[in-house]
Amino acid sequence: MKIDMWYGDEFERGKYGADAYFTPGAGNGYRGNIYDSNGKMIGDYHTDDSTKVEKWFLIKWNNA
Repeated sequence: MKIDMWYGDEFERGKYGADAYFTPGAGNGYRGNIYDSNGKMIGDYHTDDSTKVEKWFLIKWNNA
């Protein structure tokens, strides 16, 4: 998991919300933005393992 917090916030597992997008091709994996409790975008992440997204962020998958 690669996490980039933009404003000096310290990342804590299970504290922040996130969205997730599958990125096929050379960069296979999941990317998304990280949000604080007020909905402000405060960082982003990348991982090749969708189970990490569920374990590290407050997220609800949309199976549309």
